[in-house]
Amino acid sequence: MSTVTVRLRATPAQQDILMDPARCKIAVCGRAWGKSTLIALGLTKASQEFPGCYAAYFTYKADFAHHVMRIMRKSAAFMSLVRRAYCQFPPRFEMVNGSTINFYTTAGLNRGPRLKFAAVDEAAFIPEDVFSNVIDPMTAGVAGSTLLASTYNGRNWFYQLAERGRGKSPDVKTWTYPTPTACWAQTRAGKEWLERKRQMTDPAAWDQEYMCIPLVSANAVFRYVDKIVSVAPLVPRARWPNHYIMGLDTAKEDDHTAFVVLECETGLVVHADQLPLHTLWDNQVARVAEIADRYSLPDRPCSVVIDTTGNSQGKDTQERDVVLTKFERRIKNMHPFRWSKENKQQIVRHLSLEIEHSATTAEKVLTLPAAAEELIAQLKIYSYKILPMSNYCIYGAPTNTGKHEHDDYVSALAQAVWGRYRRIGIQGANLLPLSVLFR
Repeated sequence: MSTVTVRLRATPAQQDILMDPARCKIAVCGRAWGKSTLIALGLTKASQEFPGCYAAYFTYKADFAHHVMRIMRKSAAFMSLVRRAYCQFPPRFEMVNGSTINFYTTAGLNRGPRLKFAAVDEAAFIPEDVFSNVIDPMTAGVAGSTLLASTYNGRNWFYQLAERGRGKSPDVKTWTYPTPTACWAQTRAGKEWLERKRQMTDPAAWDQEYMCIPLVSANAVFRYVDKIVSVAPLVPRARWPNHYIMGLDTAKEDDHTAFVVLECETGLVVHADQLPLHTLWDNQVARVAEIADRYSLPDRPCSVVIDTTGNSQGKDTQERDVVLTKFERRIKNMHPFRWSKENKQQIVRHLSLEIEHSATTAEKVLTLPAAAEELIAQLKIYSYKILPMSNYCIYGAPTNTGKHEHDDYVSALAQAVWGRYRRIGIQGANLLPLSVLFR
């Protein structure tokens, strides 16, 4: 077995990652930072450091594996270490020193050889169980190590592992390198290209893909929530007559009754609250009526848009009718609202557009107080799912988090925003278009 020594060049950041002794290394990198080169260097280093070992590359698309192989093939220094290259079954490099570098896709992946080094490309886009139950165990028994390089894909398992690597654990370590830190991005041409790319890219996508700032969820519906939160006290604009509208999502057993009050002229959320589970209907009516009276004027009673879809009010039609009658007797300006498959998509998308418009323009048509923590949290986790073989979206709180998530506040806010848009129960001719307030 002959020995060949070559010198491969790496940036200081790449050297810092590759030379660290941590067993699990996590590189959170922006687009075009150099993840592929980092992985190629890691595979080469492992194959030469441990003659006769197995190293492997994993990703979720075969095209990515072929791309990394092409990068390695273009290096004459690397190819001087290779005895033979195979393009399939599986694609691999057999090295002069007896080591092997295999390339796999995660689709249908079961078991493989004991690995001294495993590199996982775009790790955030592969299922967690594939990494934890298949890839990671391959490094057990031979004191192997792993390198996970990826952009974020929301705050999924990769995000959680990366956060763990920011602690004091000697086995897991995380590095974060946004795209502007790449070597090519330090040149004038690189900076100009990045600025053009930033202007052409959706702000949320730019933050996650290039700046390594993860979205709350990859399939989040409301991606700009943080940008419409105000830490300053929200004071109504006294120079305009105030109209208030409440979105009321009622429940009793499994979910909370939640209500959100919106100042129509300015878009300020002035009140957001929920009632404890199992609160008696009479007590719910009294509390909601109290809040509605607080935001009512003699000639402009607070408009209350109440959900009358069905199961949320009671277990049967008779109980629902009784409950609605109780609300009608105590609330002057109440307006029934019924959710359906058809209007839910329209109403949720309308709320999403209002949030995005407020976050990306000077017109603040919707503002959330920082104190409304539960409302903000529910907005951030509210997600969508596209049904297979269909373009139909299902909206709601995530169901795969291991606990019962709620979206009562989101429904209440959506009803209030929709009610303002449709002028439901809003009286008087002085209600000006929102854009007039911000000229």
